[in-house]
Amino acid sequence: MSALSPTTNTVIGALAGVLEVTVNQPLIFFKNALQTGTKIPKNPLTWYRGYGVNAGSLAPITAIQVAATGIYQDLLFKPVTAERPSTLIENATSAMLAGMTSGLVSGPAESVILQQQFTGASAIPTFKRMAGEAGALSVYRGTPYAMFRDGVFTAGFMALGPFLSAQFKTLFADKDGSVSSSGEVGSRLLGGATAGVIAAVATHPADTIKTRFQSDFRGQTYPSLRAVCAEGGLFKGLSARGLRVIIGVCIISNFTDIARQKAREWQSAAAAQQQTVTH
Repeated sequence: MSALSPTTNTVIGALAGVLEVTVNQPLIFFKNALQTGTKIPKNPLTWYRGYGVNAGSLAPITAIQVAATGIYQDLLFKPVTAERPSTLIENATSAMLAGMTSGLVSGPAESVILQQQFTGASAIPTFKRMAGEAGALSVYRGTPYAMFRDGVFTAGFMALGPFLSAQFKTLFADKDGSVSSSGEVGSRLLGGATAGVIAAVATHPADTIKTRFQSDFRGQTYPSLRAVCAEGGLFKGLSARGLRVIIGVCIISNFTDIARQKAREWQSAAAAQQQTVTH
């Protein structure tokens, strides 16, 4: 998994993050509105409030997730070779830790984005208002739950999605065992969607808790976890977020997997060409 350089993984992750948020921004807006009981505006342009911050934060967040997965793989497990490929447990563990690391960035960013959706103000004035009313650390309300959510999400698209896609290839195989290009696409979509469903259901309560804490950055309505849970409805917004996670895992899992495969091929070809030149 970690044969590519951190720089290559970072670029791939950033591109995947921008692609995912561009497609899914309206669903992010709907999910936040449902979780906080806010009326959804009819003007589609308002659904892209916070898009700049979201895209600007998700690109480095996904970059961190992809690059850090490789770094944790190197630190914790034996080197990956053709004879010893990485296991699902190794990939999932590395990805989980990488996702939790990225949550330190996504948590505060989403807190600002959520307040932007309430007021329509830009990012910097929103942060200044939050810091002035409740202190600069108020943007970190709910961040531990963002870390858990991002850990499971990253394990979904970096480990579970590719694993399931490989398993589902047998469903699309011809009689001779070969898989056509359409079968390859089908197995990837099915694997990504299945991983997305699992990740969405497993993380939604934590995401709801995070969103409620962030909506109340002053700590007045939800001063504690007990107050959040007492309201119930921890699966509110699952339809919007579930669809977003399914689409997101499909996009990011397949984009990163294909891009990393291509990068390895280019890297191997370049090494072979260099070896030929030197000889």
